[in-house]
Amino acid sequence: MLQRCAGSAQSDGSVTVSLNERKRDIASQLAITPETLSRLLRQLSRKGLIYVTGYTVKVLDLAALRALAGT
Repeated sequence: MLQRCAGSAQSDGSVTVSLNERKRDIASQLAITPETLSRLLRQLSRKGLIYVTGYTVKVLDLAALRALAGT
């Protein structure tokens, strides 16, 4: 997700990422189950880092997401 955030910040500092693949396919690319992907997205959402609506993910705190990812 961080790779898709490069250079596309909005005026409020958030970044909107459209998922072009189905979540099942994204989970497969990450070698995790779709349920695990859903849990990870839900955890990030609860922490206030992202907001998920369908196939659109709004990254609310890019710096915190990067810190969590260790990049």
